[in-house]
Amino acid sequence: MSDLIKKFMPIIIALGVASIGFLFYGIFSNFANNKASDLENMEYKQMIKAYEDMDGRDDIKGSEVLTFLSAHNGDKVCITVTTGKGTKNYNYKDKTLATEETDTTKMITKAKKKTDVGYINPSGTFEASLDYDANKVICQITFKQK
Repeated sequence: MSDLIKKFMPIIIALGVASIGFLFYGIFSNFANNKASDLENMEYKQMIKAYEDMDGRDDIKGSEVLTFLSAHNGDKVCITVTTGKGTKNYNYKDKTLATEETDTTKMITKAKKKTDVGYINPSGTFEASLDYDANKVICQITFKQK
């Protein structure tokens, strides 16, 4: 019997070490996932705050609008800018968020050129308003030149 125990002892020890390893892996991966989730929530809250800080303001310079567009390029929000030349939507075609704009980065670059229809005058003044969907999630911010 003692020879049998000696023969299987390395296997039993290896299984014990592996079990402890898997236990630690589970604990630490769960911890890491929770921290990643916390970071995502914090980033989301900061993004929402940036939108809410603009809501209702009527003293926003065009340069701030351009900065906002660049900072929020890719957000799941339709950013609408209305100037004397017309209206442009960035990120999405409209507030339903059904269709993404194909090249918002290129549109933002064009918005800095005086010859473009979507030109945003950096010294112009804009007012901002937010729209929410049925779940009370921001779906659109509109900047309207005064």
